[in-house]
Amino acid sequence: MKNKLLIPVIFSLAWIGYKLTTFGLQVLQKPEDLFLSVMINIFCLSATVTFSLYFYKKSEDQSGSSALGDMKKGMSAGMIYTLIIGVFIYFYYQKIDPSFNENRIAIADKEISKDVSNPVKLKAYKEHNPELQSKTEEEIIQQLKKGPRMMFSASFTSTISFLALTVLTTINAIIVTAFLRRFIFRNRI
Repeated sequence: MKNKLLIPVIFSLAWIGYKLTTFGLQVLQKPEDLFLSVMINIFCLSATVTFSLYFYKKSEDQSGSSALGDMKKGMSAGMIYTLIIGVFIYFYYQKIDPSFNENRIAIADKEISKDVSNPVKLKAYKEHNPELQSKTEEEIIQQLKKGPRMMFSASFTSTISFLALTVLTTINAIIVTAFLRRFIFRNRI
């Protein structure tokens, strides 16, 4: 396997291993524990871009090197990581742990039902959304429940992950390129 693929695959497998281990041991599975998983994912993405770009710069002939070319190399490694993780996230929430999103939907449904049964909040909903004026409480509840069902689906989660990881890949590639060119490889450029 090429070095270009090796680093993103190693770091993506590390994060996938973390996610599957926490699921298998049933630790850090609450919605409030998701922050740690996200931070580890960001760290693995940053490490992917950094190490890929570092090893590329270390082995490259620096005579024709450009910052844009370096960013491209960093982004290509980061996008491989993003693709692997995005696909895994879809399958994780669709097949491995669908109960995570189902529990979040149930919590949102309870909150919606509680809010709509409160006359003050129901009036606020109707003022905010004129098409709810002529609907019954039950119809309003059903319409409002569509939002969390869409938002907590595996496809929506993976799409947002793809977008966020793509933006982070771009930012990391720019920062790491600037850092490596300025401090690490400044004598070779």
